[in-house]
Amino acid sequence: MALQTTYFDLGLYASSFWKTTHGYDSWASLMFPSTVGHISHFSPLLGPIALIYSLIPDPVTLLVIQSVAIVSSVIPLYYLALRESGRYGLSLAIAGLLLVNPALLGIVRYDFHVEAFLPLFIFSLYYAYRSGKSRTYYLSLALLLSTIEYAAVLGLAVALSIWLEKRTLDRKILVATVSSAALVALLVASNTGALAFLNWPANWFTRQLYGGSNVGRAQDYVQPFLGLLPTLSAFQHDIGPKLFYLLVVFAPAGLTPLRSPQRILPALPWTVVVLASQRSTFYNLGFQYAAFLLPFVYVSAIPFLSTLYKPGRFLRFVGLGFIIIVVLSALVFGSPVSGQPWPVPSQLLGCMAQVRSTLPGNATLLTQNDLFPQLSGFPYATINSTLQNPPQYILVDVKSAWYNWTDVPLGYPVSMRQQVGALLNNTGYTLTTDYRGLRLYRISSTTLPTWLNDC
Repeated sequence: MALQTTYFDLGLYASSFWKTTHGYDSWASLMFPSTVGHISHFSPLLGPIALIYSLIPDPVTLLVIQSVAIVSSVIPLYYLALRESGRYGLSLAIAGLLLVNPALLGIVRYDFHVEAFLPLFIFSLYYAYRSGKSRTYYLSLALLLSTIEYAAVLGLAVALSIWLEKRTLDRKILVATVSSAALVALLVASNTGALAFLNWPANWFTRQLYGGSNVGRAQDYVQPFLGLLPTLSAFQHDIGPKLFYLLVVFAPAGLTPLRSPQRILPALPWTVVVLASQRSTFYNLGFQYAAFLLPFVYVSAIPFLSTLYKPGRFLRFVGLGFIIIVVLSALVFGSPVSGQPWPVPSQLLGCMAQVRSTLPGNATLLTQNDLFPQLSGFPYATINSTLQNPPQYILVDVKSAWYNWTDVPLGYPVSMRQQVGALLNNTGYTLTTDYRGLRLYRISSTTLPTWLNDC
């Protein structure tokens, strides 16, 4: 609430972590594609993160872990830049430019995303390869591939990029190629019925290719390629915002695409996705998908900025760059007309904390998208209820925009207002609290030990 987080994605992650670590759900349902109500990503990395979360089981813990991962990514980037350029000032400048990039700030500004770990693992992979640290290289590769489905594409692209730059095929490149290709094959095969024993629903990667359903016919395997031609018209959709997004993300790379195109190669697949997409979140600086591009932009920026480096002139250049980025960040995230304002504390925090501490831990509870993260420790909380199984409690904020939210493609065709209206009309509920629009209803057959009518 205070951080403008929602069920997607902090609430869903926090709920899955809580239910897994408390024995309500299996570890497999957390780390691998699963049914509705779970993360449904191929992300073994979530296992170790859940163990850290269990020490302090609170949604804020996930935000702290994510922020630490992002900040830590500048360490391998700094050492990579230092190894390639031999210049301390340049290396510090490149690391600093990463931290103030608006696209990076969008990843950690609110909510929790596994994509936030990609810069750390990718920079570590490059540094380990350049410095000949085999163990660090293989560990970084394993962590990268355990993050999210698209990391398999990134692994293939990184291997190809290094091979084109080095012009020799060594064991490290071969391992990255084979392991990444194997993961792509596993993800696709799990969605075609070839690996039905895994019992995985459509994962994020194959949903982007084939949609939400499994495929089984021969022509279905080439569906994405047959549909390529009609999607060319999609490049015209929102072309202005797309180009602005790419300009902000790619600015540090400068002329690198012309000087050493192999370095920027791993960013090309997602760049095409951005240009062809009609999904605005893919080219919005407030979302996590810039993590698919930013690491390669800064790896590419090293040789470009090295050519500009002259102690006096370079300081002025970097200083100007910092000013431009700070101003750009303020325009993107601070302007009231930007649609991406900075999160502000909510007046309902105190009341929300009281609600959370008073409700029974095993209560069935219907709540709305933006309240769910604070209730993620309740195993039977949901944002989608039915008249057949009316919840014991309903907690909503009628003044929030989420009270009227619907999203048919995501499977939420009925707003919270409509759900609550139907439940109140068909089931006996008592209004327990109404504080600045925050309303708590309880089913008539339930009681609360103690409760204040207002907060």
